[in-house]
Formats: sequence, structure tokens, C-alpha cells
Amino acid sequence: MLLLENIRDKALELAQAGLGLEVKNVVVETDTDAEGEQSLRVTIVIKSPWTGEPSGRKLNTISSQLNSYLSKSGDSRFAYTHYMTAREFTASNAQRKSAPKRRSAVG
Repeated sequence: MLLLENIRDKALELAQAGLGLEVKNVVVETDTDAEGEQSLRVTIVIKSPWTGEPSGRKLNTISSQLNSYLSKSGDSRFAYTHYMTAREFTASNAQRKSAPKRRSAVG
């Protein structure tokens, strides 16, 4: 598995290539998906407000390229990519840390 710092650097490179100066930061955290598999939560923090609404195609391309990079590097984790402003990230992060993780039933 790749180091989170290396994944962050690649995600930042891809985000800046696709969105330019709109990108403020990238945060990468380990997570678990709905099936209990290890995954990554990649948050691309953008400047507020957007100077131009990016197309869904651009956002999808960034996510696809990041997951392709992970796969080619031998990292099987899926990167769930989120886009938000710094204010939204702070609120979302506080809410996620205070809420208990949902557990799925086995069997």
C-alpha cells in the first residue's frame, strides 16, 4: 500500500491539473467502505466561491485518474473523492468525528 503522503501528492497534482487555482488543499484519510473493505477518503478542498463551475467530466476524470494510479501502484484501496470548501470540510470533519461508525450486519 502506498503512503498517504504519496497519495496526497498525486491527488494534489491531478486536482491542480484539472482545476488549476481553484484547489486550496487535498486531505487523504484511511476509511472503510460499506462492505467493510479498506478505502480512502480524498477531500479536495477548493477556494470559496468557485470562480467557474467545473464540469462533472473534469471532476470524474480526477477521480478516475487517481484510482487508476492507485491500481497501477498495487494499492487495492478505492479512493472516494469529495470536493468542498474549507468551511464545508471543517464542518464535515467535525460531524464525522462526533458520529459513531455504522456497523453492518454479518450473515
